[in-house]
Amino acid sequence: EEEISTLKQLARSTDSKLLRAKQLMQTLGSDGEWAASATKETGGETGDIALAAALVSHGGVMSESSRKRLLRTKWPLELTQKCLPHSKPILPLVAAADVALWENNGLPSHLFAQESAMVVMSSRRNTLLIDPHKQGTRWLTNQISPLTIRCGEAGFETAILQAATQGKPILVTDVGSSLPHPLNEILESVETGHIAFNGSQ
Repeated sequence: EEEISTLKQLARSTDSKLLRAKQLMQTLGSDGEWAASATKETGGETGDIALAAALVSHGGVMSESSRKRLLRTKWPLELTQKCLPHSKPILPLVAAADVALWENNGLPSHLFAQESAMVVMSSRRNTLLIDPHKQGTRWLTNQISPLTIRCGEAGFETAILQAATQGKPILVTDVGSSLPHPLNEILESVETGHIAFNGSQ
């Protein structure tokens, strides 16, 4: 009798384990189908994410010709050689609706400006805009409504520190080829990604 009870208990335990295993296999199977579907819809998002990360990390300082050569030729070729699936996105990480909103807010409609805007909006670093025609300044002002202050203006260092520590965007205009010394210390002490610097050269 005791042996029968033990066998029944073992049978119930085995049935429970089989049921959990079946549920796990069904879950993994549906995840696999979802992943395959998502990859098919995006055209190979792994490579696209790599391209976008490369653009955000390294593309901001590049000239238009250098950026075009890397994004359209060299980097996609390396992805193909490493068997990383990718599509040929005109602008990785950005939806068409975002680009339309940017253009409504004053961003020029050419691809180089759109790529630069993507870098500004996606990067966690403080941003430097080389903007002699003030197009980037107008767009950024309309896009995120930052506090705007001139470099060297009375109280500008305090304004930067307060905005940065509170997570509010700030646009510093008329920046020269170097930043005032106290400003470097402020930037090292706060989380980056809230401050945009604007200069004409």
